[in-house]
Amino acid sequence: MFIFYKAMIIFAQKHFPDSKAGAFSFLIKIAIYLRALLSISSRFIQKCSIPFAEASLIYTGMYLLKSYWENNHKYVRMPYPPVYMDLIVPLYIGIWLMSIYFFGGYRKLFQPRKIIQGAVTGTLIISAVSNFFDDYRFSKALIVLGGILTIACSFLVRLVINFIKSKKLLADENYNKKVLIAGREEECLRVIRTLNTQDYNLEILGFVSPDKSINKDYWLGNIDRISEICLLYKPHEIIFCSKGLDTSQIIEWMLAHGEDIPEYKIVPDESNFVIGSNSSNAPGSFYTLDIKLNKIDDEKAKTKRIFDTLIALFFLISFPLLIFWVKNPVKFLRNIFNVISGKITWVGLENKDAQQGKNGIINPITGISSESLDEETVKRLNYLYSRDYTPINDIQLIFRSLRNLGT
Repeated sequence: MFIFYKAMIIFAQKHFPDSKAGAFSFLIKIAIYLRALLSISSRFIQKCSIPFAEASLIYTGMYLLKSYWENNHKYVRMPYPPVYMDLIVPLYIGIWLMSIYFFGGYRKLFQPRKIIQGAVTGTLIISAVSNFFDDYRFSKALIVLGGILTIACSFLVRLVINFIKSKKLLADENYNKKVLIAGREEECLRVIRTLNTQDYNLEILGFVSPDKSINKDYWLGNIDRISEICLLYKPHEIIFCSKGLDTSQIIEWMLAHGEDIPEYKIVPDESNFVIGSNSSNAPGSFYTLDIKLNKIDDEKAKTKRIFDTLIALFFLISFPLLIFWVKNPVKFLRNIFNVISGKITWVGLENKDAQQGKNGIINPITGISSESLDEETVKRLNYLYSRDYTPINDIQLIFRSLRNLGT
């Protein structure tokens, strides 16, 4: 999002230099900054709306449970201290919701299994930690009931949202999505084959092309009549094939009809990826035939982040012993705090060739003489690490290269 609005600033500076239109350029920049602030605020509200609704319901439920429990099941029937509802319960709720988040419970698609896993893990964490604080240790039964309440409230919020959006309690984000493809006939048919071989639950309406087609199964008409075709078939998404189409025409059409079609995607030339973003405020989804890489999968990325933090905390506690083992203790300590803050990761990719990710302190070929490996071998090792990523692999690499963690 910041890159998007920075590009707008660059555009304004290019076409409205300060020396030529000072006041106008200044007003444009102010408008862009205000628009960026609104986008950030809107995105923050959207992201926090579901957790806030859940937290409110859970807090209300915990208050009712507390009132019932102190009047009916406590050995000494007297009210819980105010600190229970003022501090302890909010901490419980924070742990439950964070656990659900790390298990992927806040992804677009409602997945009950992830919510249950997160709530159960949060309950176990609360039960374990509370044993160390006698002054703030309250009923274990309320913790267990709170975990069940968290699952129930999370389910309720998501079912209500799904019903409001799609009039269905359980909705697949790709369910009955109607897709129209635009481009040269050979590229359109290739994309159709790509999508039909994958389990995306899409309804392929057909394609429009610049030239007349003899394909009666999928050809819907000439691309010049795409507006009428959209009015007739009402697609939810249009996929443009960049090969054979002018990019300026694609952008012009998207700008002219952006409010009519909810989503757009573009297929790069000779690519197996269908990519796109429907908003400047959020990353887009994509379809692909290629193998999914574990390292850049959303859930695996969260797992790697948790793992990095836990290892960093372990190294921080063990630092007095490790200073005699690591080559550069000062840089090692700095790396620990950089990993905790999320700036870097323990294990990354060598040169990060064609892959997304943070800089790594070590990589899959650390400890191996790079002179003995050609470029293709390094790329393949990076690919295999990304494809087969598990925390166990990182543990092996970290402890194999323990002396180099101060680099």
